[in-house]
Amino acid sequence: MKKLMIALLSVAMLGMVACNDKNAPSGPGQEEEKKDTTTVTIPEGVDIPAEAITVAQAREICAKLESGATTGTKYYVKGWVKKLHSKHESGVTDYGNGSFYMVDKTGDTDDFLAYQVYGLNGQKLTSADQVAVGDYVVVYGELTNYNGTYETVGKGAAYIYSSSNEKLGNGGGTVTPEVDNDGSLEKPFSVADVRKLNNAKSGTFWVAGYIVGAVDGKSLADGAKFEAAAVETNIMIADDADASSVDNVIPVQLPQGFIREALNLSANPDNLKKKVLLYGSLEAYFGAAGIKSVTAAYLDGEEVVEPADEEMGSTTIADFLAAEKSSYVWYELTGVITDEGLGEGQKFDLTKYGDFMLEDETGAVYVYGIAAEKGGNFSKDMGLEKGMTITLKGLRSEFKGVAQVGSAYLVSIAEE
Repeated sequence: MKKLMIALLSVAMLGMVACNDKNAPSGPGQEEEKKDTTTVTIPEGVDIPAEAITVAQAREICAKLESGATTGTKYYVKGWVKKLHSKHESGVTDYGNGSFYMVDKTGDTDDFLAYQVYGLNGQKLTSADQVAVGDYVVVYGELTNYNGTYETVGKGAAYIYSSSNEKLGNGGGTVTPEVDNDGSLEKPFSVADVRKLNNAKSGTFWVAGYIVGAVDGKSLADGAKFEAAAVETNIMIADDADASSVDNVIPVQLPQGFIREALNLSANPDNLKKKVLLYGSLEAYFGAAGIKSVTAAYLDGEEVVEPADEEMGSTTIADFLAAEKSSYVWYELTGVITDEGLGEGQKFDLTKYGDFMLEDETGAVYVYGIAAEKGGNFSKDMGLEKGMTITLKGLRSEFKGVAQVGSAYLVSIAEE
């Protein structure tokens, strides 16, 4: 009898061990642990560049940026589509760009927003379902910190490099059409080459053409002006100086500074039909193949050179407002920090962005951000407050025709 009791006790103990074994198969009525295998196996056909970074790495890069700042460098960011942005569908319908959140694995709460991105090769998306939850994607573009949201720079500046979504192309973005030139200074791409490449070739290259106009609108299709239009931020170039069709041109974004001042048609109407050689990045612009981030240029065979800085010394705000725009003439202004004078409804945030109105006895001017030193970034530790009298130096710039102080940096704070 004693042996029988011992045997029964042993069986019971074995049963308890089996019930507590996490690896034991589940019996009737028990739920098996659910696993999401999409976080383990990346779908076939998705091209992932060796230099692609994870969502976690992208977030780390963005966390080091001041709010509103961009990386200036483009990154490939890889991950799973966690959810679609509330404006994804309307963005695709109205502008051809989509917005969605990416994560490294299912269940992650720390995500990255692919914001207003175009499709493969920088082409516009044609339907909202070309991006779906559960897709594995690689996006390419500059990154930014927008009020604490880590995302790509919007408005089509970034695009989907590859994707597992078959409606988008299941891993396109890697086919580079053949062209005769290589984009070097000796063999620059023609406008026809750039149109054929259609943003499929990343990097910076030389492109040759003739200035034939500018884009004054939201897209090349509806905003092309084949004349010396009053537009400063861009030009159109073509292989033929007499081109008159959008099918034969590419738009060129002119960066703020000496290149814009030298090439734009608003200030230089005589540039129309002149030959130009540009060094920049092949990117989508105005919904078409284009050029951005131009860092060097030749106009009619002459190199466009950045002028040396010129110091104008102490100037009244009235004289500053009357001066011509310039990217190399520096003015010294002394005035009181205020937020009055630019117009009803304007909002400033001195402590967050470093922008404010500066006023003296002759007038007031908007200061578009201020740094602690020349060429630096705004710091929240500068101790600036409304009502202070300060001296700064900056450039005479404009935004939408309104004068402002650009690239400003602090010289001194007056003692009370």
